[in-house]
Amino acid sequence: MKTGELKPGGRVGEYVLKERIGEGLFGEVWKAVHETRNLTVALKIMKEDAASLVSEEQVFHRMTHDSIVRIVGGSLSHKPPYIAMEFIEGVSLRVYLKNKVLPVPVTLEIFREVVGGIEHAHAGGHIHGNLKPENILVTKAVRAKVCDFGFGRALAGRGMPGSRSSSGGIIGALDYMSPEQMRGEGADKRDDVYSLGRLLFEVLTGHVPAGIDETLTSQLDSSVAADFDAIYVRCCAERESRYEDAAGLLEDVSSIIENGHISLETARMAAKRRSEKRAPELALQNAVRDFVEDSGGRWDDEQWVEFLMSLYEKGLAAGWSQEQVAQLAKEIMKYEG
Repeated sequence: MKTGELKPGGRVGEYVLKERIGEGLFGEVWKAVHETRNLTVALKIMKEDAASLVSEEQVFHRMTHDSIVRIVGGSLSHKPPYIAMEFIEGVSLRVYLKNKVLPVPVTLEIFREVVGGIEHAHAGGHIHGNLKPENILVTKAVRAKVCDFGFGRALAGRGMPGSRSSSGGIIGALDYMSPEQMRGEGADKRDDVYSLGRLLFEVLTGHVPAGIDETLTSQLDSSVAADFDAIYVRCCAERESRYEDAAGLLEDVSSIIENGHISLETARMAAKRRSEKRAPELALQNAVRDFVEDSGGRWDDEQWVEFLMSLYEKGLAAGWSQEQVAQLAKEIMKYEG
Protein backbone atom coordinates (compact mmCIF):
# COMPACT_ATOMS: atom_id res chain seq x y z
CA MET A 1 0.00 0.00 0.00
CA LYS A 2 1.30 3.45 -0.95
CA THR A 3 0.53 6.89 0.42
CA GLY A 4 -2.46 8.22 -1.46
CA GLU A 5 -4.12 4.80 -1.31
CA LEU A 6 -4.60 4.79 2.47
CA LYS A 7 -8.13 4.62 3.88
CA PRO A 8 -9.70 4.70 7.36
CA GLY A 9 -9.73 1.18 8.81
CA GLY A 10 -6.59 0.22 6.91
CA ARG A 11 -3.52 -1.05 8.72
CA VAL A 12 0.07 0.10 8.68
CA GLY A 13 2.34 -2.01 10.81
CA GLU A 14 0.67 -2.50 14.20
CA TYR A 15 -1.65 0.47 13.76
CA VAL A 16 -5.21 0.87 12.53
CA LEU A 17 -5.85 4.10 10.63
CA LYS A 18 -8.65 6.36 11.86
CA GLU A 19 -8.47 9.64 9.95
CA ARG A 20 -5.99 11.56 7.87
CA ILE A 21 -4.92 14.72 9.70
CA GLY A 22 -2.25 16.09 7.38
CA GLU A 23 -0.06 15.63 4.33
CA GLY A 24 3.13 17.13 3.02
CA LEU A 25 6.26 16.65 0.98
CA PHE A 26 7.26 13.37 2.63
CA GLY A 27 3.88 11.66 2.90
CA GLU A 28 0.74 11.71 5.02
CA VAL A 29 -0.06 11.94 8.73
CA TRP A 30 -2.90 9.87 10.19
CA LYS A 31 -4.52 9.54 13.56
CA ALA A 32 -4.19 5.84 14.35
CA VAL A 33 -4.65 3.35 17.19
CA HIS A 34 -2.35 0.46 18.14
CA GLU A 35 -3.99 -2.87 17.36
CA THR A 36 -3.61 -4.32 20.87
CA ARG A 37 -2.68 -1.43 23.17
CA ASN A 38 -5.02 1.42 23.96
CA LEU A 39 -2.61 3.89 22.38
CA THR A 40 -3.56 6.67 19.99
CA VAL A 41 -0.71 8.01 17.86
CA ALA A 42 0.04 10.38 15.01
CA LEU A 43 1.34 8.11 12.27
CA LYS A 44 3.61 9.72 9.68
CA ILE A 45 3.40 7.41 6.67
CA MET A 46 6.22 8.20 4.30
CA LYS A 47 6.87 7.96 0.60
CA GLU A 48 9.56 5.34 0.05
CA ASP A 49 11.94 7.66 -1.80
CA ALA A 50 11.76 10.16 1.07
CA ALA A 51 12.37 7.45 3.67
CA SER A 52 15.61 6.49 1.95
CA LEU A 53 16.96 9.99 2.58
CA VAL A 54 16.13 10.57 6.23
CA SER A 55 18.50 10.02 9.13
CA GLU A 56 17.16 6.99 11.00
CA GLU A 57 19.17 7.86 14.11
CA GLN A 58 17.66 11.35 14.20
CA VAL A 59 14.12 10.32 13.21
CA PHE A 60 13.87 7.58 15.85
CA HIS A 61 15.41 9.66 18.58
CA ARG A 62 14.85 8.78 22.23
CA MET A 63 14.60 12.36 23.44
CA THR A 64 12.28 13.04 26.35
CA HIS A 65 11.42 16.69 26.81
CA ASP A 66 8.21 18.58 27.42
CA SER A 67 8.74 20.57 24.21
CA ILE A 68 9.59 17.64 21.90
CA VAL A 69 7.04 15.24 20.42
CA ARG A 70 7.92 11.71 21.60
CA ILE A 71 8.58 8.92 19.12
CA VAL A 72 6.85 5.70 20.18
CA GLY A 73 7.68 3.37 17.29
CA GLY A 74 7.93 2.87 13.56
CA SER A 75 9.99 1.33 10.78
CA LEU A 76 11.70 2.78 7.71
CA SER A 77 12.02 -0.68 6.12
CA HIS A 78 8.28 -1.35 6.30
CA LYS A 79 6.25 -0.81 3.13
CA PRO A 80 5.16 1.93 3.46
CA PRO A 81 7.70 3.34 5.93
CA TYR A 82 6.15 4.96 9.00
CA ILE A 83 6.94 6.81 12.21
CA ALA A 84 4.60 6.61 15.21
CA MET A 85 4.53 9.74 17.40
CA GLU A 86 2.59 10.72 20.48
CA PHE A 87 -0.73 12.20 19.43
CA ILE A 88 -1.04 15.90 20.29
CA GLU A 89 -4.42 17.59 20.64
CA GLY A 90 -3.63 20.90 19.00
CA VAL A 91 -2.60 22.62 15.78
CA SER A 92 0.61 23.68 14.07
CA LEU A 93 2.12 27.02 15.01
CA ARG A 94 1.33 28.17 11.47
CA VAL A 95 -2.38 27.55 12.00
CA TYR A 96 -2.30 28.87 15.57
CA LEU A 97 -0.82 32.22 14.52
CA LYS A 98 -3.02 32.67 11.46
CA ASN A 99 -5.07 35.86 11.65
CA LYS A 100 -4.01 36.30 15.25
CA VAL A 101 -1.77 38.80 17.02
CA LEU A 102 -0.67 37.43 20.37
CA PRO A 103 0.49 39.51 23.34
CA VAL A 104 4.29 39.64 23.43
CA PRO A 105 4.53 37.73 26.77
CA VAL A 106 2.48 34.82 25.36
CA THR A 107 4.52 34.79 22.16
CA LEU A 108 7.77 34.77 24.11
CA GLU A 109 6.71 31.86 26.29
CA ILE A 110 5.84 29.81 23.21
CA PHE A 111 9.16 30.72 21.62
CA ARG A 112 11.07 29.92 24.81
CA GLU A 113 9.52 26.45 24.89
CA VAL A 114 10.55 25.84 21.27
CA VAL A 115 14.11 26.99 21.99
CA GLY A 116 14.15 24.86 25.14
CA GLY A 117 13.29 21.78 23.10
CA ILE A 118 16.03 22.54 20.57
CA GLU A 119 18.52 23.25 23.34
CA HIS A 120 17.77 19.79 24.78
CA ALA A 121 18.25 18.26 21.34
CA HIS A 122 21.54 20.07 20.77
CA ALA A 123 22.85 18.94 24.15
CA GLY A 124 22.23 15.36 23.03
CA GLY A 125 23.91 15.82 19.67
CA HIS A 126 20.72 16.15 17.61
CA ILE A 127 20.12 18.75 14.89
CA HIS A 128 16.60 19.41 13.66
CA GLY A 129 17.49 20.82 10.25
CA ASN A 130 13.98 21.82 9.17
CA LEU A 131 12.55 24.20 11.77
CA LYS A 132 9.46 26.06 10.60
CA PRO A 133 5.96 26.78 12.00
CA GLU A 134 4.55 23.62 10.40
CA ASN A 135 6.92 21.50 12.53
CA ILE A 136 5.90 23.09 15.81
CA LEU A 137 2.65 22.05 17.47
CA VAL A 138 0.69 24.15 19.95
CA THR A 139 -1.46 22.18 22.37
CA LYS A 140 -4.87 23.19 23.70
CA ALA A 141 -3.07 24.28 26.87
CA VAL A 142 -0.87 26.59 24.71
CA ARG A 143 2.29 24.56 25.10
CA ALA A 144 4.75 24.21 22.22
CA LYS A 145 6.12 20.89 20.98
CA VAL A 146 8.68 20.42 18.21
CA CYS A 147 8.29 17.50 15.82
CA ASP A 148 9.90 16.02 12.68
CA PHE A 149 13.54 15.78 13.70
CA GLY A 150 15.91 14.31 11.13
CA PHE A 151 14.27 15.53 7.92
CA GLY A 152 16.86 18.17 7.02
CA ARG A 153 18.92 15.62 5.08
CA ALA A 154 15.85 14.53 3.12
CA LEU A 155 14.98 18.13 2.34
CA ALA A 156 18.46 18.73 0.94
CA GLY A 157 18.22 15.47 -1.01
CA ARG A 158 15.16 16.75 -2.82
CA GLY A 159 17.06 19.67 -4.25
CA MET A 160 14.89 22.59 -3.05
CA PRO A 161 13.60 23.60 -6.49
CA GLY A 162 10.97 26.01 -7.70
CA SER A 163 9.25 29.16 -6.57
CA ARG A 164 8.31 30.25 -3.09
CA SER A 165 5.05 29.41 -1.39
CA SER A 166 3.62 30.12 2.05
CA SER A 167 1.83 26.78 2.16
CA GLY A 168 4.68 24.91 3.84
CA GLY A 169 6.55 21.93 2.39
CA ILE A 170 9.92 22.23 0.77
CA ILE A 171 9.34 25.64 -0.78
CA GLY A 172 8.02 27.22 2.40
CA ALA A 173 10.99 25.79 4.30
CA LEU A 174 13.34 28.00 2.31
CA ASP A 175 12.18 30.95 4.39
CA TYR A 176 13.83 29.39 7.44
CA MET A 177 16.87 27.57 6.04
CA SER A 178 20.32 28.98 6.63
CA PRO A 179 22.45 30.06 3.66
CA GLU A 180 24.83 27.21 4.50
CA GLN A 181 22.02 24.64 4.23
CA MET A 182 20.99 26.05 0.88
CA ARG A 183 24.56 25.68 -0.33
CA GLY A 184 24.57 22.05 0.79
CA GLU A 185 27.21 22.48 3.51
CA GLY A 186 27.42 20.05 6.42
CA ALA A 187 24.71 20.14 9.09
CA ASP A 188 25.44 22.36 12.07
CA LYS A 189 23.59 23.35 15.24
CA ARG A 190 23.92 26.95 14.10
CA ASP A 191 21.61 26.16 11.19
CA ASP A 192 18.86 25.57 13.75
CA VAL A 193 19.84 28.83 15.45
CA TYR A 194 19.40 30.69 12.15
CA SER A 195 15.95 29.15 11.69
CA LEU A 196 14.98 30.11 15.24
CA GLY A 197 15.97 33.72 14.55
CA ARG A 198 13.73 33.82 11.50
CA LEU A 199 10.96 32.21 13.54
CA LEU A 200 11.32 34.78 16.34
CA PHE A 201 10.90 37.62 13.85
CA GLU A 202 7.79 35.99 12.40
CA VAL A 203 6.01 35.23 15.67
CA LEU A 204 6.56 38.83 16.81
CA THR A 205 5.59 40.61 13.57
CA GLY A 206 3.41 38.18 11.62
CA HIS A 207 5.80 37.84 8.66
CA VAL A 208 9.26 36.45 7.93
CA PRO A 209 11.97 39.09 7.52
CA ALA A 210 13.00 40.19 4.05
CA GLY A 211 16.64 40.14 5.15
CA ILE A 212 19.04 40.78 8.01
CA ASP A 213 18.70 44.54 7.47
CA GLU A 214 15.01 44.51 8.39
CA THR A 215 14.68 45.46 12.05
CA LEU A 216 12.27 44.54 14.80
CA THR A 217 12.64 47.94 16.43
CA SER A 218 10.79 49.59 13.54
CA GLN A 219 7.89 47.14 13.71
CA LEU A 220 7.40 46.26 17.34
CA ASP A 221 5.88 48.45 20.04
CA SER A 222 7.72 47.04 23.02
CA SER A 223 10.15 48.36 25.60
CA VAL A 224 12.52 45.49 24.78
CA ALA A 225 12.19 45.65 20.98
CA ALA A 226 15.90 46.49 20.67
CA ASP A 227 16.75 43.34 22.65
CA PHE A 228 14.56 41.21 20.40
CA ASP A 229 16.29 42.76 17.42
CA ALA A 230 19.72 42.00 18.87
CA ILE A 231 18.77 38.35 19.35
CA TYR A 232 17.47 38.17 15.78
CA VAL A 233 20.66 39.73 14.41
CA ARG A 234 22.88 37.32 16.33
CA CYS A 235 20.84 34.31 15.21
CA CYS A 236 20.97 35.27 11.55
CA ALA A 237 24.52 36.58 11.29
CA GLU A 238 27.24 34.67 9.45
CA ARG A 239 27.58 31.19 10.92
CA GLU A 240 30.72 31.94 12.93
CA SER A 241 29.02 34.91 14.63
CA ARG A 242 25.81 33.13 15.67
CA TYR A 243 25.07 31.53 19.01
CA GLU A 244 27.04 28.26 19.01
CA ASP A 245 23.85 26.35 19.75
CA ALA A 246 20.41 26.93 21.23
CA ALA A 247 21.74 27.14 24.82
CA GLY A 248 22.97 30.74 24.49
CA LEU A 249 19.79 31.74 22.71
CA LEU A 250 17.71 30.19 25.49
CA GLU A 251 19.66 32.19 28.07
CA ASP A 252 18.94 35.49 26.29
CA VAL A 253 15.24 34.73 25.73
CA SER A 254 14.85 33.68 29.36
CA SER A 255 16.71 36.80 30.48
CA ILE A 256 14.27 39.04 28.61
CA ILE A 257 11.30 37.26 30.18
CA GLU A 258 12.71 37.20 33.71
CA ASN A 259 14.99 40.26 33.87
CA GLY A 260 13.89 42.51 31.01
CA HIS A 261 17.22 42.50 29.14
CA ILE A 262 19.65 40.33 27.17
CA SER A 263 23.32 39.60 27.72
CA LEU A 264 25.84 42.37 27.11
CA GLU A 265 27.68 40.10 24.65
CA THR A 266 24.64 39.79 22.40
CA ALA A 267 23.86 43.51 22.59
CA ARG A 268 27.43 44.43 21.62
CA MET A 269 27.57 41.86 18.80
CA ALA A 270 24.29 43.09 17.31
CA ALA A 271 25.32 46.73 17.51
CA LYS A 272 28.59 45.94 15.74
CA ARG A 273 26.77 43.95 13.08
CA ARG A 274 24.24 46.72 12.42
CA SER A 275 27.06 49.29 12.23
CA GLU A 276 29.03 47.20 9.73
CA LYS A 277 25.96 46.69 7.58
CA ARG A 278 25.20 50.40 7.48
CA ALA A 279 28.75 51.65 6.92
CA PRO A 280 28.56 51.93 3.10
CA GLU A 281 25.12 53.52 3.29
CA LEU A 282 26.20 56.06 5.91
CA ALA A 283 29.38 56.93 4.00
CA LEU A 284 27.40 57.70 0.87
CA GLN A 285 24.80 59.65 2.82
CA ASN A 286 27.61 61.74 4.27
CA ALA A 287 29.06 62.28 0.79
CA VAL A 288 25.72 63.61 -0.43
CA ARG A 289 25.26 65.79 2.66
CA ASP A 290 28.78 67.27 2.44
CA PHE A 291 28.39 68.10 -1.22
CA VAL A 292 24.99 69.74 -0.77
CA GLU A 293 26.30 71.83 2.11
CA ASP A 294 29.37 72.91 0.12
CA SER A 295 27.38 73.80 -2.97
CA GLY A 296 24.59 75.53 -1.09
CA GLY A 297 22.07 73.38 -2.92
CA ARG A 298 22.92 74.79 -6.38
CA TRP A 299 23.19 71.90 -8.88
CA ASP A 300 24.87 73.15 -12.06
CA ASP A 301 26.75 70.86 -14.45
CA GLU A 302 30.16 71.47 -12.92
CA GLN A 303 28.89 70.75 -9.45
CA TRP A 304 27.23 67.54 -10.66
CA VAL A 305 30.56 66.32 -12.02
CA GLU A 306 32.24 67.16 -8.72
CA PHE A 307 29.48 65.45 -6.77
CA LEU A 308 29.53 62.26 -8.84
CA MET A 309 33.31 61.97 -8.58
CA SER A 310 33.08 62.37 -4.79
CA LEU A 311 30.26 59.84 -4.64
CA TYR A 312 32.28 57.38 -6.70
CA GLU A 313 35.42 57.66 -4.59
CA LYS A 314 33.67 57.50 -1.21
CA GLY A 315 31.35 54.74 -2.35
CA LEU A 316 34.20 52.49 -3.43
CA ALA A 317 36.09 53.29 -0.23
CA ALA A 318 33.02 52.23 1.75
CA GLY A 319 32.96 48.86 0.03
CA TRP A 320 30.28 49.41 -2.59
CA SER A 321 30.67 48.03 -6.10
CA GLN A 322 30.93 50.33 -9.10
CA GLU A 323 27.48 49.16 -10.18
CA GLN A 324 25.96 50.10 -6.81
CA VAL A 325 27.50 53.57 -6.91
CA ALA A 326 26.38 54.11 -10.49
CA GLN A 327 22.83 53.04 -9.68
CA LEU A 328 22.65 55.38 -6.69
CA ALA A 329 23.93 58.26 -8.80
CA LYS A 330 21.29 57.58 -11.43
CA GLU A 331 18.55 57.59 -8.82
CA ILE A 332 19.76 60.88 -7.34
CA MET A 333 20.01 62.54 -10.75
CA LYS A 334 16.54 61.32 -11.64
CA TYR A 335 15.17 62.73 -8.39
CA GLU A 336 16.89 66.08 -8.84
CA GLY A 337 15.58 66.30 -12.44
